[in-house]
Amino acid sequence: PYFVEVGGQPRISKQAAQFFVDWVYQRARELSKIEDPETRAALLEDHRKARDYWEDLLKRANAP
Repeated sequence: PYFVEVGGQPRISKQAAQFFVDWVYQRARELSKIEDPETRAALLEDHRKARDYWEDLLKRANAP
């Protein structure tokens, strides 16, 4: 898990968050194989949102 609460405080794992950042970038590169431009654009938008979420979480990580 990337997030747990210890003593009522969030513990966010930097290593886990980085894993998901890397995974989102890897998956986004695969989208170039999708031929339909509308489908590709919609999926890229979802990946951008996921990227932003995980990069924000990575910035707030407070555990190794």
